[in-house]
Amino acid sequence: MRKLYNYHPLSTFVYFFCTICLTMFTFNPIIIGISLLGAICLSFAYFPAKTVIKRLVTGLLTIAILTLINPLIVHRGVTELLFINGKPITLEALLYGLNASVMLVSIVCWFAVYNEAMSSDKFIYLFKKTMPKIALMISSILAFIPKLKRQYQDIEAGQIALGYENGNGFVDKIKSGIRRTQILFTSAIENSVETGQSMEARGYGQKGKSGFGFFRFKLGDGTFLAWTIIVFTAIITLLGLGIGRFSFYPTLTTLTASAKDIALYVLCFLGLFTGITMEIKEEILWQTYLSKI
Repeated sequence: MRKLYNYHPLSTFVYFFCTICLTMFTFNPIIIGISLLGAICLSFAYFPAKTVIKRLVTGLLTIAILTLINPLIVHRGVTELLFINGKPITLEALLYGLNASVMLVSIVCWFAVYNEAMSSDKFIYLFKKTMPKIALMISSILAFIPKLKRQYQDIEAGQIALGYENGNGFVDKIKSGIRRTQILFTSAIENSVETGQSMEARGYGQKGKSGFGFFRFKLGDGTFLAWTIIVFTAIITLLGLGIGRFSFYPTLTTLTASAKDIALYVLCFLGLFTGITMEIKEEILWQTYLSKI
């Protein structure tokens, strides 16, 4: 599958930008739930099922912890459930923590898929003329953790091969971890210096510098971009009119099911599930073509 990966960087970036912003700037639990479900479904198209399940387990633990911590810190709300050390634990604070933690896990899932669909070369290609330094910095940040993880695994394998990992005690493990971390950060600093010098020597970001890319904006890219803009503009318009507005404090807002509310949720479903819908369609077409061979 991985249909989004094959679209023009502009279309892909706008789609993920809209989905992540919608998830970040709305507190409606239905929209956040739709966003989480859409991100999870799309994750199965880009990652092995085992990896997605592990992330879901971690996400559920995160949701549980944050949900329990928030009412212990925040005591706003009028529906008191119990008292701990004279401090009220309110239903509103509990549900706010649940909603915020689901939002956080959803955003993490969207960013994970984004890193697979929008590689660093696509991001730099998209913004190298308007803001070259910022584009390079953001691209490096997004690729930093996965790259360090791979380097750490390589260093660990090398240390084991050289016989430096023979100790099984707690102190030996700490020493090994410190040694691997020192090597990792030294390598990261050297790589960053070499990358900066290389790009400076090639004239990156200089005025009049031409660029090269394999990306061509096709009809399908334009259709995808237009669909994204239309759907999310309609969602923003409805939210701006106060439809679907939800608050937790001081009391919970009552969710309604008017025609306008239903229209908003349907649009959110269409927008947030566009990615996985295209992935499924691509897989069906691929299997159809294979069956005709």
